[in-house]
Amino acid sequence: MATFKADIQDKRADGTYAVRIRVIHNRTVRRIPTNIYVTDEDLTVSKRIRNQTVLDTIEDILRECRAFCTGLNFELNQMSPDVLAERLKWHLEGGDRFKLDLFGYTRKRVKGMHPGTAGGYLNMLNALRRYTSREELDIAEITSTFLRGFEKFLGEEPSQRGANRKHGDSPRVNKGGRAVSQYLGLIRAMHNRAKLDYNDEEGGIVRIPQTPFRYYRIPPQPATRKRALSVDVAQALDEANGTSGSFLVEVPPTVEGDGKVGIVPLDGQLHKLAHHHLALADIGGILLGGM
Repeated sequence: MATFKADIQDKRADGTYAVRIRVIHNRTVRRIPTNIYVTDEDLTVSKRIRNQTVLDTIEDILRECRAFCTGLNFELNQMSPDVLAERLKWHLEGGDRFKLDLFGYTRKRVKGMHPGTAGGYLNMLNALRRYTSREELDIAEITSTFLRGFEKFLGEEPSQRGANRKHGDSPRVNKGGRAVSQYLGLIRAMHNRAKLDYNDEEGGIVRIPQTPFRYYRIPPQPATRKRALSVDVAQALDEANGTSGSFLVEVPPTVEGDGKVGIVPLDGQLHKLAHHHLALADIGGILLGGM
């Protein structure tokens, strides 16, 4: 059975000491470097580490080394000290941890999607790149904290469309709540898809154990803002329709629910003018034109 202990090297030129993990296997000593450095203030007179924070970090590493060796089972008995030290170093650096680049995975998945759907995912990736300033993102980094930070970033980032792309004195407009909700929903969809592709819970294989959306709630999309249609615009639409003896009527919300506008000819047939795109203000029925 291999044993482990923390060692400190001789004092360096900058006044610090590097901490290494001493591995004893088959009566042979090997050492694994770490990223831990201590100063004289962290040591006793006999050069033993006394800083509790450093000691806790070292203990976590030693516990990880013991767990790794336990997992090797009988294979450990046939392993040389050099090979064990290399395997431990590789393990501690995360070499055996499952990694999946969310950017690359998403680009691969969207290839068979409808262009409009794929475009939404690609826009989401572009926003993630601006947020992280990186070209790769390990799926394990998608945590509830990460998602809250991304939501805040989207809410404060100016829109990437229209006048915001141009240089000028016009004020920059921030993204709407719809983009925030949409992008985060697309991340959730792709995260769930990756778990289906790479996890086999029945078989005991869970490569992506994280469940960030259990602890983070995507903000709902804001209700569509209704826009009032001016009398001048209504008259222009009526004239453009070219219907003689017709009238343009605004149906009050109490009748239709959200207010509609339409050209009603004398024969009573309703032409749904801007039925899905224009919602009028709550100002009762307006009759334009003559009968």
